[in-house]
This record gives sequence, C-alpha cells and structure tokens, in this order.
Amino acid sequence: MARKRPSEAAPVPPNLDFRALEDDAWYEVRLAVEEDVEGEAALRVMYCNFSGALDELYPVDRFASLRELEEFAGRFRPTSVQLQDEECRMVVEGTEFCASHTFGDRDVRFYDAVVESVRASSIPLSHLDSCLICVPLSSLSGESQPHSLFFVM
Repeated sequence: MARKRPSEAAPVPPNLDFRALEDDAWYEVRLAVEEDVEGEAALRVMYCNFSGALDELYPVDRFASLRELEEFAGRFRPTSVQLQDEECRMVVEGTEFCASHTFGDRDVRFYDAVVESVRASSIPLSHLDSCLICVPLSSLSGESQPHSLFFVM
C-alpha cells in the first residue's frame, strides 16, 4: 500500500504514551493521520526520540472488529508523570507507577509497576540523590500486567 506524506495538520503534541506491540513497553509518541494513495485513512505512531524509521503505520482496515480497535486504543494513555524525590514519603503499598529498566547501554524501557511493600531505609532521605527502588529483575519482563515490586525509602 503506497503512502502520501503526513496530512497538513500538525501532529498531536507528545503527551501520549503508547504500549508497543513488540515489547509491551511504554513509549512517548506523537500521532498523525495519513492517507494512502487510495484515500484510506491510517494512523502513524511516531516514537519520540527515535528515528523516523521506527514509526509504525496502522491502516484502518487492519482492525477486523470493534473489539480489536478498542484493544488498540487501550494501548494509549496520557504521558506518565515521573515520581519526584519529594514525593517518596507519599508512596504506599498498592501505588501504581511506570518503572524504567535498562537493557544494555542505550535501551531503556518503561513498564507498569505496583508497589508491593514499603520499608524505611536506614539512610536519611536527605543523604540520598533520589528514592531507592528495589526491583526484582523478573518483575520488568514486559508483560502487559502490572508488576509487583518493593519501594525503599
């Protein structure tokens, strides 16, 4: 299917996260609507801070049912807000947040996580550069379910 250039309308500002089909990790994205040469609509998902070669195009006819379209729409959410150091003391068991995990030198992925337990650190927070989070490596496997982990403060 041949494509035209993105529509004249400016892409949506990058305030959306998208859970990628390939690894189930969350990425900040921009969206644009395009038309192919037959005039069919398609959604371009553009990953922020990545090469345009990684953009993904989702033509309307890719979705065979309303259910498939709703599942795809469920992969978008407002961009996650980073937990700030001064908020460490407000974290309680059950708090949901987006945790990062680094695979190699430059591959950082973000996954949903849930605080399983909270325990006080013997180091005063004023002596730390940031909150300490102990995460079992297996917890950030990329599964679509939230993961449990420990939050140390």
